[in-house]
Amino acid sequence: MPTPHENPDAWVPRLSRVLDRQADLYVQLSALCDEQSAAVASGATDELLGVLSRRQVVIEQIAGLNGELAPFQGVWVEQSSALPERHREAIRERMARLDGLMSSIRARDDADRRELERRRTVVGAELNSAARAGQAAAAYGAARGAGDTAARFQDRKG
Repeated sequence: MPTPHENPDAWVPRLSRVLDRQADLYVQLSALCDEQSAAVASGATDELLGVLSRRQVVIEQIAGLNGELAPFQGVWVEQSSALPERHREAIRERMARLDGLMSSIRARDDADRRELERRRTVVGAELNSAARAGQAAAAYGAARGAGDTAARFQDRKG
């Protein structure tokens, strides 16, 4: 008696269902990427943190499905060439869709990361500038000396 992983009519539909569930989660993650990009663009830090929290939940669900996919990896390698074309094509389409979703998400995450790094650099430069201005003002005050309120220069023509 063959095991479920030896019978393509048993494992291909199961694999298809897991891949479809995974694609649904990636679609959710993609929608959250849109929200993330909007939060990054507007500088809405609290909103960004909320989106990141919701993304983490979806990512954990995807990770759980990865465990369900593990038994199919070896079977796919061993048996995919012997599968009827309709099975091979159905699985390939699902995998291609997942690859497209993952690539899109990765590209948007990279763009958001670059924007956040750019903003961090700008804010850092502004803070350094403010700190230098504060240091200059403090140095000027120190040069005047404590308690020295007399004018240093006088107009003697008048």
